[in-house]
Amino acid sequence: MSETFLPELPQELWRAGKLELAHGVQQSLQVIRIATACLGRFLAEIESRGAKDLYGHGSTASWLAEIAGLSRGEAGAVVKRAIALNPTRALDGTEVPPLAPATAAVAAQGLVGDERIDQILEILKNLPAEISAEERAGAEQILANLAPAAGPRQLAKAEANLQGLLNPDGNEPKDPEPKEPRREITLERRKDGFWKLTGLLDDETGARTAAALEAHAQPRPVDEFGQADL
Repeated sequence: MSETFLPELPQELWRAGKLELAHGVQQSLQVIRIATACLGRFLAEIESRGAKDLYGHGSTASWLAEIAGLSRGEAGAVVKRAIALNPTRALDGTEVPPLAPATAAVAAQGLVGDERIDQILEILKNLPAEISAEERAGAEQILANLAPAAGPRQLAKAEANLQGLLNPDGNEPKDPEPKEPRREITLERRKDGFWKLTGLLDDETGARTAAALEAHAQPRPVDEFGQADL
């Protein structure tokens, strides 16, 4: 990694020309990005050794959140990015390769920032699962080569092109899960005094209701005085 130093600010910055200002911004961005890549390598090593054994924290993200004054979510995003770009080690000591080594290479040179890195990682996640490791590595290399000079739209267009090459038939449409019907009953009184009953019942409730209505519709026995038995 080539050494990059912070630009020396003119004593009277307001006197700086437009080219000097632009160069200062570009150089400062590169320094920030190189430092961020270096931070990621430290975090990946801490993740490999275990934050619990090193610092008594349940995770690398919780430890980083405490020392950096970040929320748990903010720290988690930093650690997740660090693991994706740097090799780590499993519990048995075997090396776990990074998800995006080509992107890590341009990040180490300060040529790409967190936003484009996250976009590349999201694109890689969306690639078809059945493609080969060589195809996935080739796709990542294309994205990494574009990233230093590309914006979000250019990378989104590159994703569309990659999907067209690697998944020309598209994803198979998934049949939606049929929704379970809900039981409902509506009772409405009409103007002529009759009541209108409509509803949707499950099999058991419907059978019981039908039996009850059938029983209610049967002629009622009449006693000796001619009164129906209620």
